[in-house]
Amino acid sequence: MNFVRSKVSGGKIIFGENTIDLNPKLGGKTADYEGKEIIFGFRPESIDLNSQEQAYKITADVELTEMLGDNTNVYITTGEDKAILKVDPHDTPEIDDTIDFYIPYENVYLFDSETEFRIAC
Repeated sequence: MNFVRSKVSGGKIIFGENTIDLNPKLGGKTADYEGKEIIFGFRPESIDLNSQEQAYKITADVELTEMLGDNTNVYITTGEDKAILKVDPHDTPEIDDTIDFYIPYENVYLFDSETEFRIAC
């Protein structure tokens, strides 16, 4: 699971260059966290590099790629946090590229940064 530190502001979470509107799926569940830090979580295999409806769009910088045969691990940076994506080897981005990827609404997990309890999923 990837864990990215983010801040709640106006029903949106902010991390790196990303501002994600949580309202389509999770907005009401973060009202008590306005102005606070939370953790945005997602699994490496739950992403798609192709645009999707019903998904959050994330922008990140590619630091490294690791070809493993049936998939490629893509090591990314977004803000101060790092994460790993699993992609089809035919879709492997170049190192130092800035990429967009999509996480379906149902594959996002939010955690309280102090207690580490799940806020919503």
